[in-house]
Amino acid sequence: MIYFDGCEWTWGSELKDRSKRFSTLVCQNFQVEEKNVSHPNRTNDGIVRQLVENSVENYSLVVIQMTTPSWTEVYEGEEWKKVKTPKHLRQEFGEQQEWKHWHQLKDHCATHSVPLILMTLRDRQGKPWDRDEGPSKLPFDLYIGDTNPTAYPRSPNGHPSALGHAMIAEDIIKLITYRGVSL
Repeated sequence: MIYFDGCEWTWGSELKDRSKRFSTLVCQNFQVEEKNVSHPNRTNDGIVRQLVENSVENYSLVVIQMTTPSWTEVYEGEEWKKVKTPKHLRQEFGEQQEWKHWHQLKDHCATHSVPLILMTLRDRQGKPWDRDEGPSKLPFDLYIGDTNPTAYPRSPNGHPSALGHAMIAEDIIKLITYRGVSL
């Protein structure tokens, strides 16, 4: 079984048929069960928390799509609430948060001997729609948010289209095959 988490990109926002999302396509290719716990508006804090709460040792592979690092969470009452960092703090706070989450995810999977594929919405140049965060400084397996228009086709609101999901799935399949991950 392959575990997937991320924000609305992994969840399949803007797809008319979520069976076309990349997580489903990857699992169909390898004929394995899919566990996709992604959720629209998920933060990297939530992604780490979900991974820890979902007994990672029960999965043959973990695929995480990290999201915008300037979003965080606070526990209010009886629920986690998403909070955006003030604009003047986003780059520094975002880099610190991304570094922390990147290491938590890598370390947690390594501790349980579960292979991990880490993707990010950030790119290597910085996104034109969110320049206040700048580009990622960490090495990810896939940069699915690259501003290169030929990278992964998008739907009208900026999420991957069905073709974009198929292309992301192909890149994940290539990584799994190249690394010789046993599913």
